[in-house]
Amino acid sequence: MAYVVTVDTRVPRIDIHRILPWWLRTQRQSLEDNERLLTAEETEDRARVRFGSTIQIIDIALSIDLTEEQMFRHVVESSEQAVLPQEHDRELVRGDVTRASRPKDFKCVICLKKTGRVVRTRCRHYFHRDCIERSFRYDTRCPTCRQEIRQIQ
Repeated sequence: MAYVVTVDTRVPRIDIHRILPWWLRTQRQSLEDNERLLTAEETEDRARVRFGSTIQIIDIALSIDLTEEQMFRHVVESSEQAVLPQEHDRELVRGDVTRASRPKDFKCVICLKKTGRVVRTRCRHYFHRDCIERSFRYDTRCPTCRQEIRQIQ
């Protein structure tokens, strides 16, 4: 049984009858070699190599038929990319959090441990310094109340 998947991609602005066979061959080759479909950026790079670096590129959605195994790999890959947090280059600076003495009933809501170096956010929630720094790389809000940790300038 074949499954049809629509892929957001980039292709050269040329006759669709010319581009479609190239695009299908390129995606199928990627499935065989890399066990995944090409991203729009990868497709654009290959199109520029194949059709020339000055060719006009457009965003388009094209469909490809996949086997059950290929479809499964595509769904897993797409799901992981959508669910996994995207890490950003962020860093807490002095004033975002302050060193604090540990409250008697302290338990870090991130790691659930009681011991370690404790800091307090501006919204008055307590965390281990390492835990809040790791969390901050993915989200700039307090894990407890969802207020912005960084002071807006």
